[in-house]
Amino acid sequence: MHSRRAIALGGSFLVASTFALAGSTFLRSASARVPEKRMNLLNAIPRSFGRWTAINATDQIIDPVTVDDEFDDLADTLYDSVKEMVFTSSEMQEVMLSIAYKRELTQEARFHWPEICYATQGFRVLKLDPGSLALESGAIPIARFRASRSDRLEMVHYWIRVGNVVPLGSYATRASIFSSEMRGKVPDGTLVRTSVRMADDGAPAMQAASNILHAFNVQLLDASDQGLRDLFIA
Repeated sequence: MHSRRAIALGGSFLVASTFALAGSTFLRSASARVPEKRMNLLNAIPRSFGRWTAINATDQIIDPVTVDDEFDDLADTLYDSVKEMVFTSSEMQEVMLSIAYKRELTQEARFHWPEICYATQGFRVLKLDPGSLALESGAIPIARFRASRSDRLEMVHYWIRVGNVVPLGSYATRASIFSSEMRGKVPDGTLVRTSVRMADDGAPAMQAASNILHAFNVQLLDASDQGLRDLFIA
């Protein structure tokens, strides 16, 4: 049961968010904007690092923008840049990497949650407990879910950077955008999603898949130059 304090804080945030939404047009007109060329940093993702090498197999990646047929016409304008790559290792493991970059995040124009993209493309989604990505600079939170369809089973990890923070969950993401707007800034953001196929959905297979994704993400960040790393995790 939620405490009265939690309910009160939640109500306060909703009221504040309403004001932020109403004034977002004004804030955008007077805000500090991220340089447009920053999205080009996605082209600097290394094609080989650690035990991973990129291969030409991006057709197997679940579309990061598809929500429904009516939305398809807007999909090309949802994000400023989308990068998709598939990496294989010497152990013949394959990790699918999907990155979406948006130069201006607002309460009205945010990222689409990967769970929704998977669900609308025929997957049954099972949310898992959040995890964390252990880095030398500190841990960042990640969301995790299992997605199953008749032809495939995947473990998915993702995180979203909003400005200079990595929030976890819808309310935290909205709060991060709201905080930036109250400072007269429109934050940019990056959604980093990695996934790996699983042979079954047993606990050992799910843990092994999570371990693969954790190792891949850490090695990807370690291999990225400072500009690219900042684009990923701030």
